[in-house]
Amino acid sequence: MDTSTPSYLAINKLLASLSGVWPHQPIVTKNIVFIIMLILTISQSYFQIYGAILARSNVDLFLETIPNILVDFSVAAKVVNCFFNSKKMKKLLITLEKDWIKFNSEGEIQILNEHGVRARKLTLTYFSVICGTITPFMVIPLVPIIYNNFAPANGTLPKQMLYAQYDYLFNLQVSYYPVLIHSYIATFAFINDIIAIDTMCMVFVQHGCALFSIIGYNLEQIEINSTIKNDINHSRFNDKAYHQMSECIRRHNHALKYAKLIEDAHNVSYFFQIGIDMICFSFTDVSIRFAAFTSTQLAGLFLLSYPAQQLFDYSVKIYDDIYNAGWYKTSLRTRKLFIIMSMRSLIPCQITAGKFYVLDLANFGKFKKKKTIMSLLLGEEGSFLEDAQNNSDNENIDDYDEPKKKVYNGPRFKCWSCQGDQCKTPTICTDAIVCWKASVREINGLERFERACTNDPDHANLLCGKSSSKTDSTYLIDCCRNDLCNNGSFPLLREIDVQNNEEYAFKLTMSILGPIIGIFIFIIGTILLFIFARRIKRKRPLVTKRNKLLSDADIDSLMIHNSSSTPGLIGNGNNPHELRATAAGESTLREFNDGKSLTSGSGSGLPVLVQRTLSKHVSLIECLGSGGGNGGGFNSEVWKGSWNGESVAVKIYLSHDYSYWQSETEVYSQLLTSRHDNILGYIGSDVTPKPGCVQMWIVTQYHPLGSLYNHLNRSPHPLTLHQTINICLGIINGLLYLHTEINGTKGKKAMAHRNLKSKNILVKNNGSCVIAELASTITQEKLDNNSDDHSDIPPGTKRYISPEILDEKINSKCLESYRRADIYSLGLIIWEVCRRCISNGVALDYMAPYADYFPNLSHEPSIDEMRKLVYLDQRRPEIHNRWSSDPALSGLGKLMCECWHDKPAARLTILRVKKTLINLVKLSGNDTRVHLQLD
Repeated sequence: MDTSTPSYLAINKLLASLSGVWPHQPIVTKNIVFIIMLILTISQSYFQIYGAILARSNVDLFLETIPNILVDFSVAAKVVNCFFNSKKMKKLLITLEKDWIKFNSEGEIQILNEHGVRARKLTLTYFSVICGTITPFMVIPLVPIIYNNFAPANGTLPKQMLYAQYDYLFNLQVSYYPVLIHSYIATFAFINDIIAIDTMCMVFVQHGCALFSIIGYNLEQIEINSTIKNDINHSRFNDKAYHQMSECIRRHNHALKYAKLIEDAHNVSYFFQIGIDMICFSFTDVSIRFAAFTSTQLAGLFLLSYPAQQLFDYSVKIYDDIYNAGWYKTSLRTRKLFIIMSMRSLIPCQITAGKFYVLDLANFGKFKKKKTIMSLLLGEEGSFLEDAQNNSDNENIDDYDEPKKKVYNGPRFKCWSCQGDQCKTPTICTDAIVCWKASVREINGLERFERACTNDPDHANLLCGKSSSKTDSTYLIDCCRNDLCNNGSFPLLREIDVQNNEEYAFKLTMSILGPIIGIFIFIIGTILLFIFARRIKRKRPLVTKRNKLLSDADIDSLMIHNSSSTPGLIGNGNNPHELRATAAGESTLREFNDGKSLTSGSGSGLPVLVQRTLSKHVSLIECLGSGGGNGGGFNSEVWKGSWNGESVAVKIYLSHDYSYWQSETEVYSQLLTSRHDNILGYIGSDVTPKPGCVQMWIVTQYHPLGSLYNHLNRSPHPLTLHQTINICLGIINGLLYLHTEINGTKGKKAMAHRNLKSKNILVKNNGSCVIAELASTITQEKLDNNSDDHSDIPPGTKRYISPEILDEKINSKCLESYRRADIYSLGLIIWEVCRRCISNGVALDYMAPYADYFPNLSHEPSIDEMRKLVYLDQRRPEIHNRWSSDPALSGLGKLMCECWHDKPAARLTILRVKKTLINLVKLSGNDTRVHLQLD
């Protein structure tokens, strides 16, 4: 058994493997077993339908056949539904296995064990009930075989088949045992299909109940701190109840999704099953064969309704658990979470049959109220006419006229009447309308003769309305209408040619194999066509990107490389603590070390085992914020972490932002070969599973001063001219490195940042800056290949968008256009820095770009507002008059004006910006406020 699969699923795995529906079964074996079982089920239906057509003159046998055929179709529908929902089944099982690993507290494990034991008991009960109710039907053909072999002295019993209509389909004198064996194998096949598929659903439902029960247990464990009950200013980081309730909501959402997946995977098959059950229950035949099938269906329906009712009850019980959890003693913030969860728990989880019939005990009880159903099983006398008489006191039964029988006014005759050996001394029957004599060959090969008459017109039409063939070897009937006309010799049955048994056997074999082979070819063709169509039409961009990222060509984007700028964090390849980034659930990736081979040396290219992943060695300490902050962006969170005693920054993306994580990881991997002091130091990337989600990490250097935006906005002290130029020069150097293409063994491609702003620039301890947030960075190669999926307008950066992008006139195929847009953003950042620079003893307060037009910083301006202001009105941030009296600030003012020019071609290049700033520093060489060492 799979090591990750709970032990209580052993029986389910065995049954499902025999039917080819076990999710972890090898795909080839699974498909082969599935096709064989489906062929057996469909072939049995084929023979039953064909036999029912041949036996249509026997009304009782024909009606008895219909429920059996419908049951076969119900099983086939289950198997086909299981095949087309195999991915959902596999997801249900994998989720179950992961939950057993994820829940590790003693109480949670106990709940999982309790429901696991209950699932195993339900499986055994269902198996016993189905096999027990079907056993009488299976024993019928064995009784005469056992009796004739062990008690032949008392006479012989005629042979019987599992399905009576086979008497009309095959010559049982020759093919009795082959047909009987096929019937048993096919019946065992579809019984196993029923048990395997239904018990798997029971297991999944019990696990769903366990998930809701665990949530109730977690609600009971919430720690209440009454001291913060009414404190609206307390930090959520100190509110343990808040975090516990947040985890409960995540788990509740997980349980709801799991229950919905169960319903989606089974509602179609249950639709067919319930519909067919309703049809079968409408028949009132008392044959033991039909009774066995009907009782099996009724028992199966109950055993499916019971766990579905449990899922319903457990999902609703969450509301009571929430109410009893002491929510009124928690903080106001936590109470909101209780309200959200309680509102969602009011809607119960249900398992339906095609969205119209809910599986529960209440609906199952409605079946028991129908006497037409239970009369078959309990032998009750009754009819709708009796019910109508009991429920209507004002109606007179005499008002109902009995149907009038046909009146025969023709001549009447005398006929001979006898059976078998009595025909030597026959008797005479009178008042007959038809005389007849018949020859019948029994299943055992003996012939039986009979003369008789009838005075019933309907009986006469039934006997003589369909003339039998003169070459028939089963029965012949001759009818006549004269006195004593049924004397003389009996009709001669065609003799069975024993010499042609081999020819008959060949025809029988072909008649069996022909439909089976045809069905097999049809199923294989349908499956191949379905797979081919899905491969063509299905589009999975995220999977494609992930596979590309994990391929050999891009594997280096996940690895950790040597860093000259962070010697304390990165090893040299021989360090046992060296970090490697791996995908979630993977423990092996190709090693990537500069100058080292990627193979074992044999040429096979096998990957080398990587024992440590990044996320397992980094401890998260404190959340620094969402986006911005320490280099975060988009929907990411930035945390302060610790690795081997060193502080690091961890940017965490969720799975829906995979493309941003992939893009930023790829950019950092391209910059690893030639690191720069003014680009945020990259340590590694990793993908790690967390409860309820998958997180994607990017680990970088940690800068405690935070972003330039926070540094300018919150620092109580203004900047000196030295600090101002140091900050600007650091930003310009970093942007110059990005914009420049470097050729050589450790080169890099030219890039444009596209999301430059003060929140995406971090301040180092030495007062310089590093550029962060590279998720939107673009190269000319990406533009040529149309591989960039991000918008030209990243979220939350509207104040820094250049005029040509606002007016959608940028050349989206040219990298230089985006580099010119970066220069525009750079000019605004320089303006922000210069406002905080002290001049003549005075410094201005921090102001975001265009804050005088949009003073509400909590409400970002729209694209249309910025387009009107920047592009149409050509507004720019104000250059303060006081700067003109300071040569350094005056020069910086001219520089920023040339950077944010409305025409992109008129803006300075980044190299020109750097040279202008250096010249400005040199001109200020006598200024004691500036003491920079320029390379």
